[in-house]
Amino acid sequence: HDNSKKFETRSGGATITGSLICGAATFSGTVNVPDNYLLSLGSSNDLQLYHNGSNSYISNRGAGKLVLESTTGEAGIILTQNGSVQLRHDNSQKFDTTAYGTNTTGTAVNDGMIVSGITTTTSHIYLSQDNNSIRFGNVQDLRIYHYSVEGTNRFDSYGITNEFINKDTNGAVSESMVRMIPNGAVELYHNGSKKL
Repeated sequence: HDNSKKFETRSGGATITGSLICGAATFSGTVNVPDNYLLSLGSSNDLQLYHNGSNSYISNRGAGKLVLESTTGEAGIILTQNGSVQLRHDNSQKFDTTAYGTNTTGTAVNDGMIVSGITTTTSHIYLSQDNNSIRFGNVQDLRIYHYSVEGTNRFDSYGITNEFINKDTNGAVSESMVRMIPNGAVELYHNGSKKL
């Protein structure tokens, strides 16, 4: 074209220099795209697949979300630009990222979980096996669990004084109710005054 070579036949096929525009194409062999070159889809190159020599990318450059389907009409992963990543099971939302962390819809089954911030639940927290505990503190000073050997519910403080207190609505400590001191007394209070 205009004295520039655009198409060349080779022993293994053909080489096209520039862009190929076609209505439909069927490939019966491998399509090779070198590093840092794009496989672009959409009228405005909205979806791009490429490898930069180190990592592989699926990039949504157009408007809308990037949706990965497990079958036609059944989304498995939905990625929203400048927003959430959503995981689905049988096309029902189960897990998504939020500006403040993550949100799980349904039951989360974990073999271990470390919470470094605030967790808000709208239902129960279940420990599915006896003797598993909820632990509090940097060195797990307080543990709450069901002890199956004796059939008892336990609050273990590991050498730390346990205290039940009543707080007013603004969170300030207003009244002591019960204090349990390791190797010492159990103190009972009434209206903030020790009675026993």
